[in-house]
Amino acid sequence: MVEFLATESGQAALFSSIATLVAVIARHWLQGKVRLIVFSPNSSFFQFAPPGPDAPPLNIRSSQIMVQNLGRLPAEDVEIVSEATGEPAGYNVMPAIDFSVGTTSSGRWLVKIPYIAPKEVVTLQILNGANIEQVRCKEGVAKIVPVVHQRVYPAWANLIAGALMIVGVFSIIYWLALLII
Repeated sequence: MVEFLATESGQAALFSSIATLVAVIARHWLQGKVRLIVFSPNSSFFQFAPPGPDAPPLNIRSSQIMVQNLGRLPAEDVEIVSEATGEPAGYNVMPAIDFSVGTTSSGRWLVKIPYIAPKEVVTLQILNGANIEQVRCKEGVAKIVPVVHQRVYPAWANLIAGALMIVGVFSIIYWLALLII
């Protein structure tokens, strides 16, 4: 085996094998995929005083989830499934896209979206409904991503922060070069 690799044809075969392996890995890595994420930016609960002395208080819960396709291929047959049975008091899907509503075999509320394009974001707002348990599509299950609200700074502040980061990186490189030399 070692003698074969020492020959010219052996080295050519080794180089061809390594180049093929690198090409297959690069193709897999660069190939377009569906990358579906889901996040819930907010949820609110309101409790109103009862309308009469014997009436219970009025509870209203609103929430929303956002489903985004970060990939380069469309997500097909997207399903949004609730945790518990029953349809919410109200819901809204934005933007205006085709969707259908039904129930699973176990009675859970289900929203079906036939297609989410690459880089598209779909928002589902729910009024007095169960939490969403899972978002999935034909290509796989969506990844749940935690989010927080963040302040948006003016452009000049972002430019100054970016410039300071670049100066810091170059300073670190300069001092490391001095230590090495």
